Amino acid sequence: ESCDSLCSCVVKDGILYLNCEQRNISKISQIKIPPGVPFHLNLYKNDLVELLAEEMKELKNALSLHIGGNSIQELEPGIFSTLGSLKKLHINSNFLITLREDTFQGLVNLEFLQADTNFIRVIEPGAFNKLIRLKVLILNDNSIGVSTQQHLQICAPNPPGPARKQVTDTALHRISGAHRTDHGTPPGRQQLGLRLRYFTSENLDGKYEGPVCHRGCGLQHAATP
Repeated sequence: ESCDSLCSCVVKDGILYLNCEQRNISKISQIKIPPGVPFHLNLYKNDLVELLAEEMKELKNALSLHIGGNSIQELEPGIFSTLGSLKKLHINSNFLITLREDTFQGLVNLEFLQADTNFIRVIEPGAFNKLIRLKVLILNDNSIGVSTQQHLQICAPNPPGPARKQVTDTALHRISGAHRTDHGTPPGRQQLGLRLRYFTSENLDGKYEGPVCHRGCGLQHAATP
């Protein structure tokens, strides 16, 4: 098993934590996980270039997956479709350009999605509407050209029905032209700050023309309107 050589592992409350950070891993298939065991997998800063569907099937019991800091350029539609138990996904600091409509298909329990510090230019309509439990979305520091006309479509506050979450405490900061942030974002990688307390997948629809920094109720690295 990977815990014997490649990764450091800890078992807590029946859950396996695999830390495989900076181990020069180039394929998911290099990770061997005991079947039937829920786990958290950290693959930050490795040598992953692509994700293969057959390899991802072996991660079906993953509760969190960190593949940030790799060299992934594209995510095939449905690549995460077998990860129905996944709650946290980190795909930050890669070379992603497009988030497709079916990129996140099957992630019905995902609550946290981090995709900042890529080169994302296109987010296809409906890319997030299958993430029915999503609470935190982080998309800052990407390469999307900022538009002052359209960024994110948000439904009206206080939607009817007790079963629906409410959209409250919204602050939308729109930017025009190049903007260099105080944390060193280069020109052309502008930001859009968005603060939402709660949202539903229906609020995240349409084609987005600007990146979003969304971290729960907090506003981080928000640009000056």
